[in-house]
Amino acid sequence: MTKLGKITGVLLSAALMASVFCFSSCGNGDTAPNDTARASEDQNTENAVVLLALTEAANSTAKTIKNAVDVHLTNMDTMGMGVKLGSGIKTITITVSNGEVTADEDPSMLKNAANKDEFNSKLADYIKKEVDLPDNAEIKCYSESGMCKYVVYYNGGSSMPYDVPNANDFKAESFGWKGSTDGTTANGDVIGTYPVLKS
Repeated sequence: MTKLGKITGVLLSAALMASVFCFSSCGNGDTAPNDTARASEDQNTENAVVLLALTEAANSTAKTIKNAVDVHLTNMDTMGMGVKLGSGIKTITITVSNGEVTADEDPSMLKNAANKDEFNSKLADYIKKEVDLPDNAEIKCYSESGMCKYVVYYNGGSSMPYDVPNANDFKAESFGWKGSTDGTTANGDVIGTYPVLKS
């Protein structure tokens, strides 16, 4: 299935769920005294259902990214280009811009910083092959002791919004989302996380 097909499927499913809710709550279409308020309430419900579907899809992608980064870290260690153990949490940034995937990491996490370019190139190639990503996205992966522990995934552009979780929020197992629902920013951007973070 193409990327467009998957996104369309998510939105159609969300719209169907919202329509079922509206049918069950609005009755047979009889005129109510407060039609405007009812219509507004139904629209809000439909919007919430769509946001929930999009957030769940983003969280699923974040989990897929986590698994792919884990495989890459294992492969690099096997090739003798792995990361240091016990060096604390380090950040790997993956950017998708106009379909091109690039990766960058804190070089202090590598056993040999001279392997940085090859490490990044192989990670970008592996992510592009294993993860179905949009043409523009940014991903923050927080790695510790050779494993990807946390992921923040933004599929609305190649520059991460400011109000998203960091490693400390994952450690606390909660985050104060600024949007209307968990997994959304103040501007309404949908953010995928692994593990899923709730308010």
